Amino acid sequence: MGLNGFVKLNNTKIFAILILIVVTFAVCYPCLKNGFVNWDDSTYLMNNNKIKILSPGSVIKIFTSLHQKLYKPLTLLTFAIEYHFFKFTPFYYHLNNLLLHLANVALIYFIVMMISQNNYFSSFITALLFGIHPLHIESVAWVTERKDMLYSFFMFGSMIAYLKFSENQTKVLYLYSIILFILSLLSKPAGIIFPLLILLVELCFPDRYRTSFKRKIPFFLISIFFLLIIMIGINYRKIKPHIIKNNFISSFMNKININVKNGAVADSHSNSGNRILFKIDNNDPSSRQTIFSDLRNPAYTFLFYLMKIIFPLDLAVVYPEPGSTILNLSLLIFIFFVAAISLSYIILNKKKFSCAARLKNTFQSYTGKNIQSSSIAFNFSSDFISCARRLYTFIIFSVLFYAINLLPVLQIYETSWSSIVNDRYSYVSAVGIFFIFSEII
Repeated sequence: MGLNGFVKLNNTKIFAILILIVVTFAVCYPCLKNGFVNWDDSTYLMNNNKIKILSPGSVIKIFTSLHQKLYKPLTLLTFAIEYHFFKFTPFYYHLNNLLLHLANVALIYFIVMMISQNNYFSSFITALLFGIHPLHIESVAWVTERKDMLYSFFMFGSMIAYLKFSENQTKVLYLYSIILFILSLLSKPAGIIFPLLILLVELCFPDRYRTSFKRKIPFFLISIFFLLIIMIGINYRKIKPHIIKNNFISSFMNKININVKNGAVADSHSNSGNRILFKIDNNDPSSRQTIFSDLRNPAYTFLFYLMKIIFPLDLAVVYPEPGSTILNLSLLIFIFFVAAISLSYIILNKKKFSCAARLKNTFQSYTGKNIQSSSIAFNFSSDFISCARRLYTFIIFSVLFYAINLLPVLQIYETSWSSIVNDRYSYVSAVGIFFIFSEII
């Protein structure tokens, strides 16, 4: 099945994609001049013997072992192939990162086209923001973050295949979706949330996308299997995350200098701009894991990424941990945010078809005119309500898309060794906010 089996191409779409690729490349091409950095690149590349031999035995070893306590063999395999042909020439590693990012921009364009029913403007704006947003620079410019682009590439492809399957019930598309989903998980475990995404699409747009639940069972079973692998990796650490944060990071961060530029890690051997970002206070109560922090951390991370997406200022490779006051305030704001969204949903969906009638009766009671003499006003009111409900559906979908993709990194239980928030964690979730913006304007 060719490309047209997944998406319908025409001259307008091709032209839009070409513009998106050219603009995104123009913004991101300076990363091709970058070298490697001493922040995980040495662990994944220079000091990683698994990638230095490309043979059946080495491939088997990659696919049957954890790396950094996580299972991401496909990402390591791409590094092994690059090393086999190019050794440690940084240009080719950065080039492949950029090519994957450009491919993801095109896939986002197609996904939004499908969800928005061929809204060219919304699709273009969403994909453009995804391609050039400063918050994504870290993922693109950092070789180690190949896993972000790779798992996203396969997950986006899997979503397109599944949505097309739900439209025409072509079984080969269903098979493609499963295969691409597995490849996404082999690239980075964050792809386990994919079954929730296809559920979200079908719940928000049931008229266009609907499949039986048994069609989703394989996706959930695959996610559970990879979740078990994740739990094995976490338990293998045999050390509480907050102990890692207090002891490991406090000593490590004081030994290295990090150059921060546009949210990405620059070469630590540079002679300019190097500085220590922060020091962790072991006596700070906010750095200790508590039951209450299980609620506050997700609220803070949810709002943090939201604010950085809207206002991408003061980006850094590592952010200081928030104090107790900020965490408490974040939880209150988050609760208010969820309550407001829920209340709006209830108001707009209670007696769905009675809103226009109530407006009609209200209009007649105040003006004394019957509906025949006020048909224009009535039709306008009906259209307005219909438009508002449509926009709200897109907002609900986008907010939940944002939240679902953040689930693996919401720090419900702190697993980050550097900080509870990192720019790269918003690579996929930001699409939801970009979609809202494109629909509003």
